[in-house]
Amino acid sequence: MTEIIPAGQQAQIAARLASRQPQDVDKMLVSQASLHGVELREGNRLRPIYDERGTFLGNEIVPVGWYAKGPEDGKALTTEMIRKAMTPAPIDTIEEWLAELSVITARRAEDEFTGSLRIDAYSRRLTAYPADVAKAALFEGKWKFWPTWAELSDYCDAAVSKRRAMAYALDGKEHARAESMDKDETQERVSAKLAAEIMAAAGFKPKTFGGDQ
Repeated sequence: MTEIIPAGQQAQIAARLASRQPQDVDKMLVSQASLHGVELREGNRLRPIYDERGTFLGNEIVPVGWYAKGPEDGKALTTEMIRKAMTPAPIDTIEEWLAELSVITARRAEDEFTGSLRIDAYSRRLTAYPADVAKAALFEGKWKFWPTWAELSDYCDAAVSKRRAMAYALDGKEHARAESMDKDETQERVSAKLAAEIMAAAGFKPKTFGGDQ
């Protein structure tokens, strides 16, 4: 049975998360999992790249999801850690972050009622994400203009994707592979210009006709 985290403890966890970067939290979770005998790792595979004419250019390394290996009790403890790492910031804290963001970004003029609605809509939506992810989305995105919700949600979804995949892997779900395999079976076609750049980066000199200029 999943333990219910008391409100006071939730606020403390959220504050600790908000003091860290999402990538650091992810690394900490992997490290802590190992202390419980659980190996959490992201798998990779080679994906071929072809130009527009179907010529093979080489391979690139792409992720194929997370894997969890270890004792069941260790997995249970790790799952609980990840659940706590998904704790959102209190809504009043998010509102303070949004108020700060409104001061440091440019946006269209609006009346007080519209501004209040905007803050309320954004803060409610950001509670769907861990505190560290929500804060990073607002301040690490280096927004020049007030971001749309689509921009923020894209940032948040990318930042929390590893944590979600770890949880799926621990639960034994195939979703652990799904998030990073959307394009995995599709041959990537690139333009002639990009193909030339890839070949040049690999040290190949393209053939010319009529002599080099």
